[in-house]
Amino acid sequence: MDEQDGRSTSADDAPDFEPARSVAEGLAELERLGASGAQVVRVFGCEGAVQALTVARLASRLAPGERPLVAITPDEAGASNLARDLRFFMHAHHSPDDLIGSPRVLHLPHLETTPWADISPDRRAIVQRMATLFRLSQGLAGDVLVASAAALSRRVIPRAAFADLVDLVQAHQEIDRDATVALLQRGGYARMPVVEDPGTFAVRGGVIDVFVPLYRFPLRLELFGDLVESIRFFDPATQRTMRAVEEVYLHPVRETVLTRAHQLRERVLHAGDLASHPSSKTRAILDQIEKGEDFFGIEALTPAFHARLAPLGEYLPAPASGRWFVDDPEACREALDEDWLNADEAYRGRLAEHRLAFPPEDFFVAPDDVSAQLANARRVEAHKLEIAGATVPTVRLRAHEHRDLQIELQRARAEKHEELLRPLASRLRDWRDEGTRAIIAVPNLQHAERLESLLKGYQIVPIVRREPVELDLFDARASKGNVEIVLGALGRGFYLPLDRVALIAEAEIFGERSHTRVAKRAKGALKPDGLKNLEPGAFVVHSLHGVGVYKGLTKLPLRAGEGREVAVDFLHIEYEGGALYLPVWRLNEVQAYSGAEGLKPKLDRLGGLTWEKTKSKISKEVRQLAEELLQLYAQRKSLPGHALTLSASSEQLFREFEATFPFEETIDQQKAIDDVLADLEQPRPMDRLVCGDVGYGKTEVALRAALKCVLAGKQVAVLAPTTVLVEQHALTFQARFQGLPVNVNSISRFKSKQEQTEVLKGLSDGKVDVVVGTHRLLSADVRFKELGLLVIDEEQRFGVAHKEKLKKLKTQVDVLTMTATPIPRTLHMALMGIRDLSIITTPPADRLAIRTLVCRYSDAVILEGVKRELARGGQVFFVHNRVEDIHKWAGKLRELLPDARLLVGHGQLPAEELERVMVD
Repeated sequence: MDEQDGRSTSADDAPDFEPARSVAEGLAELERLGASGAQVVRVFGCEGAVQALTVARLASRLAPGERPLVAITPDEAGASNLARDLRFFMHAHHSPDDLIGSPRVLHLPHLETTPWADISPDRRAIVQRMATLFRLSQGLAGDVLVASAAALSRRVIPRAAFADLVDLVQAHQEIDRDATVALLQRGGYARMPVVEDPGTFAVRGGVIDVFVPLYRFPLRLELFGDLVESIRFFDPATQRTMRAVEEVYLHPVRETVLTRAHQLRERVLHAGDLASHPSSKTRAILDQIEKGEDFFGIEALTPAFHARLAPLGEYLPAPASGRWFVDDPEACREALDEDWLNADEAYRGRLAEHRLAFPPEDFFVAPDDVSAQLANARRVEAHKLEIAGATVPTVRLRAHEHRDLQIELQRARAEKHEELLRPLASRLRDWRDEGTRAIIAVPNLQHAERLESLLKGYQIVPIVRREPVELDLFDARASKGNVEIVLGALGRGFYLPLDRVALIAEAEIFGERSHTRVAKRAKGALKPDGLKNLEPGAFVVHSLHGVGVYKGLTKLPLRAGEGREVAVDFLHIEYEGGALYLPVWRLNEVQAYSGAEGLKPKLDRLGGLTWEKTKSKISKEVRQLAEELLQLYAQRKSLPGHALTLSASSEQLFREFEATFPFEETIDQQKAIDDVLADLEQPRPMDRLVCGDVGYGKTEVALRAALKCVLAGKQVAVLAPTTVLVEQHALTFQARFQGLPVNVNSISRFKSKQEQTEVLKGLSDGKVDVVVGTHRLLSADVRFKELGLLVIDEEQRFGVAHKEKLKKLKTQVDVLTMTATPIPRTLHMALMGIRDLSIITTPPADRLAIRTLVCRYSDAVILEGVKRELARGGQVFFVHNRVEDIHKWAGKLRELLPDARLLVGHGQLPAEELERVMVD
């Protein structure tokens, strides 16, 4: 630190410091210092992916007794990023055949909720922590354990108690079925009809399905009596079995597991200072715990379940034999101090409310103790700033991030260059000329092939590694000047000028992307929700017998030849005058009844004529409807359309736009995109219905179609039923088309008359390429220069008059209709083939599930929930059930959250004012 002006001094320009080394030399020096027994080594210039590279190199050189290397970061985001990048450098990504999962890199997530708020932590974080603890306890921790400072300080279930809840199940050995089920329930597994998520299990006769978080896929234990006949992994998406294994571990998935019942009551009463006069609520809580019941906020009582909660150090090698890596020790200590202060404040607040509460030291290791643990460990410390005259061994690395390249790429988009990747291509050529090895990391082969195609458009032919490979950046045999594309998820790359190596992450080229696995469903496979949501008493429809009542599954004997009988599951369906037993392999003949809510249908008589009469009546109505519509759509099919073709430069721009999509396309979504783009190239008007639930990716289909039309010289109109939807779509289109030669505008009642006039003028003279609007777009004064595509969102919400105008438009231009809830007529036309249909049934892979927490009202819960959401840049809807005192609650929230911007909306506001609130 410069004493005169307080500026930090870099390793490159500080005369008191040794010059920075190449990264290859620096890593070799770190290894030498570690082998010499140095207690502490400081490293500078070790940030981002270089940090992950450094940790990976250190971990790979450890002896078995020194593993795992423990890497500590100041916050949870840093831990997640480090773990992801480590998997890239350590070749620890999952291959399709890797069903168990690689243990080389472990991440111990932090539980973000405090133990004193009536909010349960994220269940996924809990089960991941327990899987990590299991690996640590069994010596299966691999090479690196990554944790934030907060996760390191949080106490965990004692190692001995954890071991008591672990069971090993082996094929061809006998187990007690009921005892195994009881162990799963005691270990925190939730019993479900169908197993899809970690920490759940299901029992169906002699089959136990269980998703142990330790493994990548759930397991199916098939029993014959008490004998385990087989253990197989299965795909949760298709429920089809995969590879067989000989043995599996079952471990607990939560820490609130009762291990010493005789001390429980004493510990709970002592926590609330209620030993002499326990309240009825306290007694009820004790009864729930002793019965093994789970409830919201149970994590606040975790210390009561054990004699003590243990520090994480019990699961780690001794400080003298283990190795540690600490990122920014000063920031780690600040994070520990802040968490401790917040914990103490929350604890005192709960005591003030006269509620059960355990002190912070029961949940956390004190900051001083954590610092002492780190001080005793052999460690490498990554520091941000250097201090001259330090006596600790120091290594300085010289590496740069690609911030300048990202700025150039962003500028190219902002200036709407036709060749958006020209800055990247120019940089790759410069590196090739100077003999620098350029490596681009992409998450999968599909992205690799797409990027290869884009770079070939700039006369750059990369080498594509089509299988994941262990990357040696400093391999002397690698050809310098090459451009390589490798597979693996990486957050950001770096440029090592002294090593002549450049590593670029895909996110640095196209922006951040959600890297997720896409679940594949086998063709013709039974969907896992076929019987999951079908409860006894539900109405069903059989294709031959009509409407009946589902009574559940029944086992009936079935002859299997040679006089043998086997028990088979049958669906029991009650009809008027009899019952039908349908074997499960004919499940496709039955579907759930769909009708008006609350209306009970009349049951058909088994073998009667009512169902045949019903089908005959419906057939006549359908035939009449078809005759009315066929004429319209035959006319439409006979009219000439516009077959869209793109120039080579426009095609290149379109493919670059596709690559900027920040999510992985699902199989259904990609098929819908391909169908729509193929329709646009046909010499007849398109009329396609894209049907999919909210959030399944319909808008991206429309965006691809819109861009193709604009690049072909056509205009696009997007029609939405409400002003709020118009504003939402306008923002989405503007954000996705940013940097492209596309002019997006909107028209609604929020626009002034002058603004509307300007938009209409832009449409008539062709300056506006995409317009988003309500039924205002159907007015007589709206004229397009050359309309090529009409996108309709939720067509069923428009009135009859508007639909008549839409019919006239539909005979002239390509039409793409999007809906989550199609009306029967529209859906029926699509199913009959009058309209083309694309269905998106697959949700985005790994989409976060909605969490519903039921808890008592308290200011602490509101503050914690709202602050966490605002801290991540999100928004909060606070729903109240009475208009009369809604402003009173708004005032209370303003007192609790003075820095938050707050608006009030309710159904008694004028429509325009309510819409304005929603848009704001």
